[in-house]
Amino acid sequence: MSALGFGLNRSNFCSDYISIEQKAIKAFQQDCGLDPDGEVGTLTANRLFTEALSVISFDSDGSTPHFARNEFACDCGGATCDGFPAEMCLELLLKLEALRNALNVPVIITSGLRCPERNAAVGGVPQSQHLFGQAADLYAPGIAITTVAAIAIANEGLSILENLAVLGVPIPRRLKQVLAELGADDPPD
Repeated sequence: MSALGFGLNRSNFCSDYISIEQKAIKAFQQDCGLDPDGEVGTLTANRLFTEALSVISFDSDGSTPHFARNEFACDCGGATCDGFPAEMCLELLLKLEALRNALNVPVIITSGLRCPERNAAVGGVPQSQHLFGQAADLYAPGIAITTVAAIAIANEGLSILENLAVLGVPIPRRLKQVLAELGADDPPD
């Protein structure tokens, strides 16, 4: 919110943070012509996403500053599709850019889009998000996959955990605990 100019000041991060956050959300909502209720519902979330997209430039071919469109092409080699059985989800591209910026090293995409045949060949689940351009397998050279996963989760909720089991990468107990806490209705004290 503060990057968009709506008054979140991390120096005031204390017990009244929620009040400050709600004021920032209300100001953003009012500026966008939304009902200023201070809650991030569907309309506010969509507007925030649109605002965030506006600061990332997409080339005419769908490339972003750190990712070329062809990095996400299905790797069936043209045997069963033209490489793009779907388009990449813009929200995912935004999250990948955020991850790349947080890591400050190149992020290598090992699997983006998949046609149904390629998905089956690599053992993907029948309704894999790869089929719809909503998933990407990746790594960052020199950074442990568990570190990448933790940063991805902390940075906009990008999750690659569903693939860790398939890859045989153990999920650290503490990471599982954090995920359980994030999913709880009432966070622990």
